[in-house]
Amino acid sequence: MKPTNRQQSRLGKNTWPVVIVAVVMTLLATAMGEVWAQSGQRLSQESHGLKLRIAPRTPDQILAFYTARHLPEVAVKHLVAACLITVSVRNRSQKVVWLEPGRWRFVFDDGQSAERLDRQYWDDLWQQLKVPLGSRATFGWTQLPESRDLQPGEPIGGNMVLKRTDKTFSIEVRMATGKDKKGAEIVLRIPNVKCATDKVSS
Repeated sequence: MKPTNRQQSRLGKNTWPVVIVAVVMTLLATAMGEVWAQSGQRLSQESHGLKLRIAPRTPDQILAFYTARHLPEVAVKHLVAACLITVSVRNRSQKVVWLEPGRWRFVFDDGQSAERLDRQYWDDLWQQLKVPLGSRATFGWTQLPESRDLQPGEPIGGNMVLKRTDKTFSIEVRMATGKDKKGAEIVLRIPNVKCATDKVSS
């Protein structure tokens, strides 16, 4: 039985939010890549239908990026002192994959873990520094979500922030699969990651 015009209209209305979210996330992933076009270290890993790319950002890049978006100087100062890494993920598999940076590990060669500065850390700091809500929102949309499902074929991009270190570390990405997160876990590992530094002019 073919759906009535009213059913077709209702179906269209119900699917619009999904379409809009998918388009917005695609545009954000593309925009992040274009804005951070100049980069030193770029690393990638592809397995189980997932493609992961990372690019550490230099202090100069961080300064230029967030100053252009009108974050207060006091906020930008803290970001420049940290280790900011742009991440992009594309789900090329046929299953739902879960992006949850809180489950990722950042491991030094000696087995110790690098410290990730999550959204809660920054929310607390912005509150303490009295950073305007608009600037907090601007910073928020440039970060990876703390938890989000990726549908088949869907990309996502954003930044994550670690405490700056001069040590080399590995990024171990763990992703649950399936709508209920009960599918086989996917693990991707990118070794030899370094926090980016500015070039010293001679």
